[in-house]
Amino acid sequence: MDLVASVEKLPSLGSEVMINDFQIATGGVAANIAVAFAKLGLSSAIISKIGNDYFGRKLLDGLKKEHVNTQNVIMDKNPSGLAFVALTPNGQRTIFNLKGANKSLGPGDVSKHMVQDSAMVLVSGYCLFSTQQARAALRAIQLARDEEVSICLDLRLLPADKNDSSKFMAKALANVDLLTVSDECWSSLRCNHKNSESALLPSSIIIYGRENIETRIIKGTSVSRVSPFPVAARKKNLLGANDSFIAGLLHSRCLNKELEESVRFASACKAITASAPQKNLWDRFPTRRKVDDLLRRHGSGGPKSSVKIDAQPSIGTIKPS
Repeated sequence: MDLVASVEKLPSLGSEVMINDFQIATGGVAANIAVAFAKLGLSSAIISKIGNDYFGRKLLDGLKKEHVNTQNVIMDKNPSGLAFVALTPNGQRTIFNLKGANKSLGPGDVSKHMVQDSAMVLVSGYCLFSTQQARAALRAIQLARDEEVSICLDLRLLPADKNDSSKFMAKALANVDLLTVSDECWSSLRCNHKNSESALLPSSIIIYGRENIETRIIKGTSVSRVSPFPVAARKKNLLGANDSFIAGLLHSRCLNKELEESVRFASACKAITASAPQKNLWDRFPTRRKVDDLLRRHGSGGPKSSVKIDAQPSIGTIKPS
């Protein structure tokens, strides 16, 4: 769940600011992507734990209304996870995350049948922050590999823990088909860390960022760039825009589209979400028809360029500390 406060500016350390607006909204990265994916017309499901409290029940009801399969959403004795979000007028957001009940998600909670029935499995990088959840993520990855189901790992923040978390990260990176990673996280991921063995990165990597930044696609030693769509709104809202991007990307990949075409579709989803006037995030996620309309209006989705780069350890491998 997201607790969103709209502010004119962020307070300096030790000070305070007045809140212009406040909203309790259904959210969370995995839930947002599942809903955005379903709105594009394909079936989605989620494996998660939520608290048996007001926030958990509200989230569960919301997911059901958006036609997300919740058979593997488990009610837990711990409180629900929350995100405290400060949203500024230019659409930028500062987020404080509380893992809550989902932190106790374990390997035994991962449904083999759900993985078997999927065209693609998405693993949120936030699952790698705790030992219990990381084991659940690796269990899902192993099941998907056994069933030859495509696997995508989405990274937006690297764990601060440099021991077990790095081992889990290395195992995940070595066993997924596609890595999607935020621009900020990619900069950290590329750094060579000392005193540890290197682990291979996936051959296909998509690096995304803020609304006005090109999306980069790495396939082996080839890098291509896809320009963003303009955000057609005087007051943009970037909350959930990257979740919409990931949903659009996975939607296209499930339909066997090439990576560059999938990224253009995903970029259109992101722009529509950031431009939409609705206050509720899930109402801002686009349908397939809206995305197709935007793509038709902009042709191929904007200029793109491709260049060759030399294979380097900083791109081909990661040395987890």
